[in-house]
Amino acid sequence: MWRRIIFRIAMVSAILQVLIAEKNIPNGNIGWSSVLENIAEVTLPKIRKIVIEKNSLFNPAHRPDLNQIGRTHPEFSHKVVIAVRQLNLDQLDELVHDISDPDSKNYGKHQSMAEIQAMTANTESTNFIIAYLRRTWPHGHFTMKTSEYGDFITVTAKISMWEDFLDTQFYEYQQKLGAESITLHRSLGYSLPEDLVEHVHSVFLTSDLPPKVSGKPAVQTTSPSTLSKVSTEGRINGYVTPALLNSYYSIPSNQGSTSVSQTVFAAIGQTLSPTDLTKFQTKFLLPLQSISANSGAHVSDTACATNVDDCAEANLDVQYMMAVSQNTPTIYYYWDGISSDLWVSFLVDFVSHINFTANTPQVISISYVSPESQFSSAYFHSFTAQAMKLAAAGVTIIAASGDDGANCHAGFCASTPSCGYSTLFPASNPFVTAVGATQVDVH
Repeated sequence: MWRRIIFRIAMVSAILQVLIAEKNIPNGNIGWSSVLENIAEVTLPKIRKIVIEKNSLFNPAHRPDLNQIGRTHPEFSHKVVIAVRQLNLDQLDELVHDISDPDSKNYGKHQSMAEIQAMTANTESTNFIIAYLRRTWPHGHFTMKTSEYGDFITVTAKISMWEDFLDTQFYEYQQKLGAESITLHRSLGYSLPEDLVEHVHSVFLTSDLPPKVSGKPAVQTTSPSTLSKVSTEGRINGYVTPALLNSYYSIPSNQGSTSVSQTVFAAIGQTLSPTDLTKFQTKFLLPLQSISANSGAHVSDTACATNVDDCAEANLDVQYMMAVSQNTPTIYYYWDGISSDLWVSFLVDFVSHINFTANTPQVISISYVSPESQFSSAYFHSFTAQAMKLAAAGVTIIAASGDDGANCHAGFCASTPSCGYSTLFPASNPFVTAVGATQVDVH
């Protein structure tokens, strides 16, 4: 014990000598407060940090739905998602185009998820980031979850810890969603320790503000007398029915494969009604078939009985997908979260998770859109990487192109009273198939 005490006294003495020499402090004039400050300066060198992103997306004039309240409380627990830099994305891009080209000898030669991840996974960087966080916060006080292949690391910690680690400040915002509002916390930018820059692609839920999301559709009800006028071919004059789609798009058969599956992604309070699905199939002379599985619940008849707008989108997507590709197992996937995290969760919890699933669906349908201009380039890059992985495995993402055409209406895309050209995500992504509406003169 005495040896340890003598050693520590010697160490402090050595530090004091360094301070006297470097700070030109006269002997006998050393105050203990200055000693402690200078010891910290000598023994704890400041970590150099590199500015990664400044929040250029928040302009109050362009986002009237967002209102900055003030600084976030330092004790508030906040979740961020660290996107790990992926490897060989150029090779993956070439692979996808090659196997998607009908003129290529490799056309249709899809890869397994294990092969794709072997090409792109950056295990070294994932492990480095995890170890760095544990060294930075050795006493815990944070939680960490890594995606199946290490593409994303979700970390929850106090705001005070994030502000110190990312060299930034977080603010509380109120986002208007129709008659309701939600609270979110974002920074005005962030920096990373220099050692992490080569390993981290981006840190989501920091300076990236949530884009506006298309809301629930307003349903126009049809009288029972109109619905009773279904022809023997399953048509109703003046309406787009499964039979009309078959005729207009020359679909020779609706017999889908039973060896693959298809998925509908739902959110924002949408609920699928099994009873309405049966009524739809019966009314339009379709085979009776239930969904094969659901994830996230939100399958119930109650929502339709209470408010038809709460089930319209889910019912429409599932009913018409199952009508066009009959007998194909259909999975209803509901994401139960707040809309401010929708697209990050769609990327991290759904798309990257689907990459890991043993029975990956061959078709993924999503009917939600947001203005592409409200996404960060980092998010678009990360989504593209995951979409390429799905494409290489033979999975097709089908996304709605929006309800307004190229002239996105002002209330959704901008705050100006005029309309203007605005592309909508995810339909705008080059590895997603965009689907528009069918408007036919049926008379």
